[in-house]
Amino acid sequence: MIFQGRRMEYETNQTEITIGSLRLCFTQIHNVEAAIDAMFRELEARGSGELLEDLCPYFGSVWPSARVLSQWVWSKGDAAFRGKSVMEVGCGLALPSFVVSHFGARSVATDLHPDVPGFLRTNLEQNPGFSIEFKTLDWRRPTEEAIGTFDWVLASDVLYEKYQAASLVDFLKRHLALEGEAILVDPNRAYWERLVVLARHAGFYVEVQDCLDQDKVFRLVSIRHSPS
Repeated sequence: MIFQGRRMEYETNQTEITIGSLRLCFTQIHNVEAAIDAMFRELEARGSGELLEDLCPYFGSVWPSARVLSQWVWSKGDAAFRGKSVMEVGCGLALPSFVVSHFGARSVATDLHPDVPGFLRTNLEQNPGFSIEFKTLDWRRPTEEAIGTFDWVLASDVLYEKYQAASLVDFLKRHLALEGEAILVDPNRAYWERLVVLARHAGFYVEVQDCLDQDKVFRLVSIRHSPS
């Protein structure tokens, strides 16, 4: 199946995802690495000066960290999310956003890639009954847009560069509600520990726990405002 994005076409397939008793059918990019190679060839042919990092279609797969985060959300259940506002940053295919929507939260998925909204629309059509807002947002840079604060901020596998830990802490200062909680799941990359140090230095209360999924260890970081 071919998905026509805003700048290029993607070969896609469908995958069934089970989170608790929730079963979802997602359209995803068939081969992300092949799609990245095709993107480089296309942009080189055009002589495009666009930022390659921002256009890489890493968004197009349900990565293991997103599954771990979604399972954690499921384990918290209806009581934690019903009636709450939840933002997912760097959402990609937005699996955690679907789960919090199932529990009756106001679910807001955000990403920078221009083709994320199209995939989200497709997956919402394939899975009726979910309500997810989408906002184009680069969490790494301050925005003048009034997006407000959220009871929950969720993120999975978003710390690729050293500076991103500081950017995420700054983002949480602006957009995490005083009684809110941010949950980050990281596949034990290099910079999650930097996030913990910077968040604590900024006055947040931080807890870390290990999550084991298919014999791989993931770090789940909880960040909250410290009691005054």
